[in-house]
Order: sequence, then C-alpha cells, then structure tokens
Amino acid sequence: MVPDNRANPMAMTKFGPVQPADRTPTHPVDAPRFGDVMSEIGLLLAIHLAVAFAVALTLRLCGIA
Repeated sequence: MVPDNRANPMAMTKFGPVQPADRTPTHPVDAPRFGDVMSEIGLLLAIHLAVAFAVALTLRLCGIA
C-alpha cells in the first residue's frame, strides 16, 4: 500500500523515446498531411467564391439582383 503523500510507482512508468515532428514516421500513416488538407480546403473555398462571384455578377448584369 502506498501512503497518500507518495506517488504510485505503477503510475511512474517510463515511456519510449519521443519522435520529433520533422522526421518521417517509421511506420506508414494512412492520414493525409496537414498541408495537403489545407491546400484542398483552400482550393475548394476559392472555387466556391469564384462561382458565387460569377453568379452575383451575372444576376446584377441581367438586372435581376
């Protein structure tokens, strides 16, 4: 039994070495990289805004809006 003022020795286990984020992982990862996700989001947003701008401009030129 562990006294209340001492740490539980089972909770003080040592973890393996921490791998830096700039190194490639040793095992393949199925998740896309952050930059790829942000690029795709940016591309979809740009396309969406371009279509919305074209529709708004067309409606304004036709006198509808």
